[in-house]
Amino acid sequence: MRKGFITSLLTLASVAAFAAPFTPGNLVVSQVGADDAAGAPGSAGNRIILKEYTPSGTLVQAITLPYTGAGNKIVTSGSGTSVGFLTLNNGVFALIGYNAEEGTAGVATSSAATTSRTIALVGLDGTVDVSTSVTDAFDVNTARSAVANGDNIYIAGTASGAAVGTAGVRFTTKGSSTSSELMPSPANMRNVDIYNGQLYVSSSTTFSSVVYKGVSAVGTGLPTTGGQTLSLLNCFPDASVGTNDNPHYDFAFADDNTLYVADERTVANGGGVRKYTKSGSTWTFQYLLNTGLANGVRGLTIDTSGASPVLYATTASTGTNLYAVTDTGAFSSWSEIVRSDAAAAANARMRGIRFVKAAGGSTTVSGNLNLNGYSGPNDIGNMTFTLVPSVGSPEVKTVFVDVNGDYSFTTSLTGSVNVLIEGSTALGKLVTGVNLSGSVTLNADLANGDGNDSNSCDLLDYFILSDSYNLALGDAGYDDNADFNGDDEVNLLDYFVLSDNYNLEGDAL
Repeated sequence: MRKGFITSLLTLASVAAFAAPFTPGNLVVSQVGADDAAGAPGSAGNRIILKEYTPSGTLVQAITLPYTGAGNKIVTSGSGTSVGFLTLNNGVFALIGYNAEEGTAGVATSSAATTSRTIALVGLDGTVDVSTSVTDAFDVNTARSAVANGDNIYIAGTASGAAVGTAGVRFTTKGSSTSSELMPSPANMRNVDIYNGQLYVSSSTTFSSVVYKGVSAVGTGLPTTGGQTLSLLNCFPDASVGTNDNPHYDFAFADDNTLYVADERTVANGGGVRKYTKSGSTWTFQYLLNTGLANGVRGLTIDTSGASPVLYATTASTGTNLYAVTDTGAFSSWSEIVRSDAAAAANARMRGIRFVKAAGGSTTVSGNLNLNGYSGPNDIGNMTFTLVPSVGSPEVKTVFVDVNGDYSFTTSLTGSVNVLIEGSTALGKLVTGVNLSGSVTLNADLANGDGNDSNSCDLLDYFILSDSYNLALGDAGYDDNADFNGDDEVNLLDYFVLSDNYNLEGDAL
């Protein structure tokens, strides 16, 4: 009995958007330095290039982020081993660097007030946004990583001395020029990322005699205010890692109970990828994956679409090398899928890496919609769910809702999205910050009584009800859109529904 809505979509602004969309199932790597540079990248500002590869190592495209000219730019130190890392959340790649021209000396020791720290956001459609550049983060020190969750952005890095208050894990929003501290200590953080609605960060530091070497949760969920606590997962510090070693870089969750952590040490000293699993509330080290590697690992990502996880890594080598391994046990062997030539080995460094999750509806969204005053016995019918990521195109789902309000659908999006629910005789309902990972429950209460698709309950809806008053399905003049409670009759019960919501306006994008 219900009707659908025509949904208006967002127009997304971007910068430097001359690129093709990334292909699901491929890899995206952040490369520091140009292929044709005159020499090895040093401490001066180096351009950052996002390179897309197939899983077999074929180059698909390269997107150079803005590094010269007017407006915000993003470069990073070519000699830093903990910079240029890449994240992918909610269909948005994110990384952090310095708002300076390529070739600018000493960017990692520059003043944040004069050389702001730029966050680049790159959508799966290839659009680039560098509108966010903050002046109060990682002053006179290293900006390392960033992850976006809608318009909210988390950044990690380090600082010391008088500038220590600008370090650690910080929070900002898209387009901002300032950031805020999430936790007062420790200051020395590396890779920040989001998994299943929780913010995590890696580190290899000690503060006030407390060891923070491994992966930690930052507060609870996705915090946006200060005073948060850093909670090291209970498999860390790992007794199999030397107390004087600081190897922890990128990390990847295969699922809620499986974690892989990059170890940058030499293979002889235990470098590679370390696997941890959780039973109950206890995390335990399982084994080290380093067979076939020539160097330790810094950048790490995972493909969980097959029977066994496939890991992809950038290494601590001086070149642009990519490796892959299918984890079938402790003796699984890595294979090199991209090998740098002599020139590239001298001129560029691969840092971050992320796998572009294949489309196909791997996230299930289900729940219950309580349509005010709706009792049936008819099914509510089709409703429209518009899922809106921060960067990239919205996804629109037409979803059947039964008489009890229950529904279910799948989506290829991941991470945090805003969801607009429309349709039937309901007013639009916008639910913000829905984290798409695995199986998601989304329940919502919807106001009822919109008989003319205006997204408001007003006098026009009263006229529609009056015209069909005391009529039933099959009667001449009966208007299905006036049956607000779904019983195939227009009567006093429908008037009560409209009266309850009279003068209300629905949400919109």
